Amino acid sequence: AQIYTSMEPKQAALILAKFDDEIIINIFSSMKPKVVAEILTGLAPERAGVISIKILEKKQAEEKENSEK
Repeated sequence: AQIYTSMEPKQAALILAKFDDEIIINIFSSMKPKVVAEILTGLAPERAGVISIKILEKKQAEEKENSEK
């Protein structure tokens, strides 16, 4: 993730666009939200929307799991 953080957001988006959504989400999970947002703007809008929804669903599932402990 640190590699992509040090790149220009649009460059990072071009590379990440070739990865599966799950890999992108795992990479994003170790980045600051501002950096993730900047990279998302470089992805195709439809793909950025799908990834955003998956990130939200993952976060909600983790919060639910933590609250049940």
